[in-house]
Parts: sequence; structure tokens; C-alpha cells
Amino acid sequence: MAAKTPILDFQVAIEKCELCQVEDAQFYCNDCQEEMCNGCKTAHLGSKATRSHNVVSTKLVSGKAENQQNVQNIPEKLYRCTALADEAVCVKCATDIKHENHKFEELETTLYRYQDEISQNILETKLQKEKLQKSIHTIDINVKDYTEVSDKTINEINQQRKQIKSDVDNIADDLVYQVTKRKQQDLKLMEKEKKDLQKIISDHNEYLQSCEEKLKSMKDISNIQHQIKKPQSNLP
Repeated sequence: MAAKTPILDFQVAIEKCELCQVEDAQFYCNDCQEEMCNGCKTAHLGSKATRSHNVVSTKLVSGKAENQQNVQNIPEKLYRCTALADEAVCVKCATDIKHENHKFEELETTLYRYQDEISQNILETKLQKEKLQKSIHTIDINVKDYTEVSDKTINEINQQRKQIKSDVDNIADDLVYQVTKRKQQDLKLMEKEKKDLQKIISDHNEYLQSCEEKLKSMKDISNIQHQIKKPQSNLP
């Protein structure tokens, strides 16, 4: 980028303000071509008719009283001292010993060059701004694409989780059904086995009862026979 444009000050010697003729002149109006003091400058720029005028500051030439007497008005042409880049001088001031062996350039040429530099700066800044805006646009597109891909991936994961959960539920339901069915079958078999055993026990009880009845009968018969074998006198 081009170098920053320096501020040029007029190096002239004006003793009194051309407007009030009282205060020392510190400023110069390029539109009115008049020197003025600080108070008159404020009033000048505060007026509706002259508020847009180009008023710049002036620097008095120090050390040479004869130059202060000779320079009474702003010259038509000003020059920039290349050794003192922040000063603009007239032809008479350029002869001061202060500028001995200095090179000068017409202020108008300097201003045109600075205008070109500023225009180039504006162009380069606009190009950089366009590049930055394109970069921001690219980032916005990337953010949108990344967000869409991320959301799609999250949705797919949730769908897979639902499917896996459904599959696990189905497997678990099938296992529960199989266990429940086997439980019912086994309980039915055990109940049948229990009834069979109870039937056997019942049969055993009946057999035992029968045996006991037979044994009792046999005892009764034995007692009768024993009575029969006794002497008849003992019979009733």
C-alpha cells in the first residue's frame, strides 16, 4: 500500500489578520485567499456562506526579518521541500538559508502524486475488502454445509439407535415368550408328575388299608379257631 500522505503546512509570514487587522494571522483561506487569526477563522467557518471553505494553518518563517517583510501575500505557486517533507514554501522562502542545498517540488505536483497514491490505496482497500467478503461468504457456505452434514449424521445415529432398540426389544420379547412357554410346559409336567405320585401314594394307602383289614380278619379267624379247640364245657 502507498505511503501515508503527509500534512503540508504553508510557511508564510503575515503579521496581522486581514479581516480584523488586530490579531496575528495564523490561518489562510484558499477560497477567499485571505489570512486570518484563530477567532476570525472560527467565525469564517461558522458562517453558512463560508463554512465549506478550505482553511489551513500557516507557519511563520523564523530567524529572517527581511523575509517576513517581503512575503505579504500567499503566492500563486508553492513548493514542497523534499528535505522537510511536511513544509510547503513559496519561492522567496525557499531562498532562506534554512533550505540551502534543498530540492523542491511544485506543491501541485506533490498533491497530484498524493491523489494518485490515495486513489491507489482506495483501489487496493476495495480489492482487499472484496477478498474478505468472499472469504466470509465461503465461511458461511462451509458453516451451512457442515451444519447440514452434522445434522444428517445425528439423525442417522438416532434412527440407528431406534432400530437397534427395536431389534433388542424384539429379541428380548422372543426370549421372554420362549421362557414363559417353557415355564408353562415344565410346570404342567411337574404338576402331572405330582399327581401321578399322589395317585401312587393313594394306591399304596389303599393297599395298606386292605392288608391291615386282611390281617385283622386273619386274627379274628385265629381267635375263633382257638375257641373251637377248647373243651365243650367251656362252650356257651
